[in-house]
Amino acid sequence: MALEYPGVAHRMPLVRLDRNGLVFSLGERVKLPPAGLPKPAAIVCGDEPLCELRLVIRDVDRAVGGRLELTVQPSRVDDHELFWQALRAYQQRHRRAVVHSSFARQPDHARHAQLRPLRPLRVPLAAGWNCESQNDPAAGEPLDARALYAAMFTVERRDDALFLAELLEYHFAEIDARSKLASPFIQLQALESRLTGRDVRVQFRYGFADMAAREATKQVCGWIEAELTTHFDMSVACLLEEAPCLSGTGAEAPANSVSGDGPLAGYSFSSK
Repeated sequence: MALEYPGVAHRMPLVRLDRNGLVFSLGERVKLPPAGLPKPAAIVCGDEPLCELRLVIRDVDRAVGGRLELTVQPSRVDDHELFWQALRAYQQRHRRAVVHSSFARQPDHARHAQLRPLRPLRVPLAAGWNCESQNDPAAGEPLDARALYAAMFTVERRDDALFLAELLEYHFAEIDARSKLASPFIQLQALESRLTGRDVRVQFRYGFADMAAREATKQVCGWIEAELTTHFDMSVACLLEEAPCLSGTGAEAPANSVSGDGPLAGYSFSSK
């Protein structure tokens, strides 16, 4: 995948897709549109156009090794929807992942390092779930606890699993906001996805609010399942872990986890 701006001869290849947006390699310094303003651009995959949309430049930074990296985001809700729908359509046509991320490159032993096995508990997620704020279970819980919950999403194909993992990482801010619908005291600190074949194991790391964290995980997973089915025509089954793993404030984070303390710039799957 690569980025093209009108009037800029240099094609910028994709480096990664994360919660801050789409990151492309400049390779060399070129004249770019001004930062912070929506400008037309084209996303291509090889010689095939993926979509034309308006992008906003958020950052130009020098990465390790001296390479310049350009971070951009879709300008509006319709640009955002256009990008993800085009990405999904390309993946379905070619039955392969467009974004070749670290999820695809992780060896099995790295994917499973420091992760606890699932104790299956089937929950009717897609039917929906609500938590009444006046019955908030977070009240009175210790502030120094940490809660880890996990869910296993199973899809039809390996490329569907890769698409899902990228989608979740990109939408960290939206998932964090959704978790707070269960309780305003919820603090989603990290979200980690690990792939095994067609399975995507997602680990949610919360700061305190253990009971509310479990209910928030149910609600978030139900929303994810509904979004995948409705907007991306993806068959998915979800299995929740039965109980959390609690750790103290000094506990070490799982391998390859991503903290939620940095800037959050994700978008909703369908709207913002």
